[in-house]
Amino acid sequence: MPLIVQTPENSEPQQCFQYKKLQKSKWQAYLNFAVVGIFWVVYGALVISYGRIGMKLLTASRKNPDFPNAVKYNKTAWKSFFVPFLFTICFVPYHSVRIFYIVSQMETGTSCDRINVLDKTNEVVLLLSALNSCLDPVMYFLLCSSIRKMMLKIICNRFCQQITRGLMSSSDTPQEQPKISVVMPMTDAQEHEVQ
Repeated sequence: MPLIVQTPENSEPQQCFQYKKLQKSKWQAYLNFAVVGIFWVVYGALVISYGRIGMKLLTASRKNPDFPNAVKYNKTAWKSFFVPFLFTICFVPYHSVRIFYIVSQMETGTSCDRINVLDKTNEVVLLLSALNSCLDPVMYFLLCSSIRKMMLKIICNRFCQQITRGLMSSSDTPQEQPKISVVMPMTDAQEHEVQ
């Protein structure tokens, strides 16, 4: 928040890239380092806790294979490994590159080539971290059977409605509808009236 509220520096002409310099205000660099440090603490806690949960579930399913929930434990264990895997793919590259990016902003006399490489790398890993918001719904769809069933039901209902509407509107000329006769069994009272 302090970095967003602060007024931006004036752009300097003849510069290879308008790079935010942190030489004058070291507190910004330390704040950035603190945020990166907080990420690594949270990441460590996430990996350890999900890993321990997954290992306990795997151990329980292997120790008691005849247990009624052994298959569920096994599936849940593998699902619990998938969450930190996705978190690692999306966020670890960004926070790894971020360290070098902050250091380069603090240095004086950094070459334009190095700045451009770090900037492009930062943009790529930033895209990976933004990809997490796209992958979360996919993860819920793949890992949660109740969400998967609900989504498939919604998609099927919509798709079937569109097909039905398409078939109804595609016929330009009125066609004779086939007549369907339904034979209903007679009740005793109806049979008595016929006789």
